[in-house]
Amino acid sequence: MVNGGGVLLVKLAAFSTPPAAGIVIAAGIASMGYGVLMMLARPDIKGALTYSTMAQMGFMMLTCGLGLWAAAVIHLIGHGFYKATLFLSSGTAIARHRRHHALTPPAGLSRLTTWCVAGTAVLLPLSALAAGVVLVPAWQEGHAAELALLVFAWLAGAAATWGWLRRQPTAVGLLGATAMLFPAAVAYVALISTISRYLAPALPASTASPMTVWAVVAAGLGMLGSLAAARTWRPARGLQRALYTHAISAGTLHPTGAHR
Repeated sequence: MVNGGGVLLVKLAAFSTPPAAGIVIAAGIASMGYGVLMMLARPDIKGALTYSTMAQMGFMMLTCGLGLWAAAVIHLIGHGFYKATLFLSSGTAIARHRRHHALTPPAGLSRLTTWCVAGTAVLLPLSALAAGVVLVPAWQEGHAAELALLVFAWLAGAAATWGWLRRQPTAVGLLGATAMLFPAAVAYVALISTISRYLAPALPASTASPMTVWAVVAAGLGMLGSLAAARTWRPARGLQRALYTHAISAGTLHPTGAHR
């Protein structure tokens, strides 16, 4: 039922018009921003998963608005498996949380090392995906629809690399991250290219140019980056408190309702 909106948009793809696409894009970006904000603030596990789903649905709406129908269908399938697994395993999340906090905290890094680790976390997954694009022949046929999925994979890879290198900021850690990222990136690019070719006869052709896709996706990432910066930027303390207060209280029953 959660994926019903995405399925409906894909089924009605042939009737898409520029005004309707613009509305869907705006709704998708707004849902992404609001879902991420709420997800980061919710203290309960299932609440965080719920708003994470909202952000994921926003991304799916964005791909539908851009006419990236193959990317939307791939995301529908992948999100269904991924989020079902998270919800089914939410009962063991407290145990995982305790195990995580029982680990030895990462050693403090100097400012120079922190910048080097951050730069590596950004560039290494990007290089791995670029290698996948070059090595997978099917990609050369031109798949604008998968550009958004590549951005999604890049962000996930950057987050995973950052977490790994913070604990292993050594040459061995870098070698291990490289050995994992490059085969995974090539396999990912090959997989989405294969699924896209399989779905192509049943879906309308993408109408968005790669430049449009990158521009809209960059705008969405800029918005998410601004939300993340607002959480750590000292001059934005007032904005931080306002956003956090709204996010933590949203969806909470008003106390006067209980008295009645």
